[in-house]
Amino acid sequence: MDTITINNKILRGLPLEPYCNLEYNLFAYYIGEDGSVWSAKERKFLEPIMTPSGYYRIRLKYKSYKLHFLMAYTYFEKFRENPSMDVHHINGNKLDNRLTNILPVTRQEHEAIHGRKIFTE
Repeated sequence: MDTITINNKILRGLPLEPYCNLEYNLFAYYIGEDGSVWSAKERKFLEPIMTPSGYYRIRLKYKSYKLHFLMAYTYFEKFRENPSMDVHHINGNKLDNRLTNILPVTRQEHEAIHGRKIFTE
């Protein structure tokens, strides 16, 4: 996976179609282990938007994505292979999207962790 360093942060190329060309390691966006997202075109870190349900979303061109899902998609191969998986915030803080705080889980595992049905936006 292609990486760059900006402001002493190591960022990994975001392998999300249509924002990359993996054949040539060309990425429009990069994401760090702290959840920061860099736009290669705009040459700046993007600001997350908080949703009414309390999660951060990031707008990439004309579409927005849940930040914790972008983290899981970039850093966990099993999440890329099965995009129907859920993402659990280990410490319970929905705004803490550091790599050390997210865990890809199945919907059933996530419901068992919380002891109830999980409704996502």
